[in-house]
Amino acid sequence: VFFGFLAPKDFRPLWLIAAVVVYVISYIALTRGFYSFSNPTWASYNWYGKILSTLVVLAVAAIPAVGFKRSGMTLKQLPGSWTAWLFAAIVLGVVTYFAATDGYVSSNLEAKIFQWTAPGLDEALLYRGDLHLMLNEALRSRVTVLGARMGWAALITSILFGAVHGVSFDGGVFEFTLPWTLTLAGLVVVWIRVRSGSVILPIRGHNYGNAIFLMI
Repeated sequence: VFFGFLAPKDFRPLWLIAAVVVYVISYIALTRGFYSFSNPTWASYNWYGKILSTLVVLAVAAIPAVGFKRSGMTLKQLPGSWTAWLFAAIVLGVVTYFAATDGYVSSNLEAKIFQWTAPGLDEALLYRGDLHLMLNEALRSRVTVLGARMGWAALITSILFGAVHGVSFDGGVFEFTLPWTLTLAGLVVVWIRVRSGSVILPIRGHNYGNAIFLMI
């Protein structure tokens, strides 16, 4: 709302309301109704929450006013997207270096499968897909950043991305911290998404960044 009043002619509040509704519903799905039901006994990771959240995001993208292509849920890459691929390769190279120098982290098979598949899927589809589109429609001011037309949606979704990783609920008590490194990482990833026109790179890069620490 604050950013909308900075440029009222470019502000569409109904899209902002829609974004808030989608975010709340997806968070309820991710937390399995604020942990009202459990994962299967064999699972150590939040499989059910990730699956439910992904289904919510895909259902929203299926709405014609949103759309899969407009949300970046497409294999097609924009012209000139090689710069996004190159930048992603450099970033992942740095991540690989840190993973190699930090040492191998012991993990089981479930951890490896989860980190290679789940985290980047629902989060990229939500933060770089549905929410990014909706907030771009709500706040239509844009600036060009290294060839990518970006708006307030990039900043807001990156802050939300960092914030959701700082929320915990234990013993009936909510705790919150904002990991600024993840917020900055979110800005990098959303640039890659906008420059490439697709969430493919964000999904694969996110999962790689999580899983590589378990592999080397």
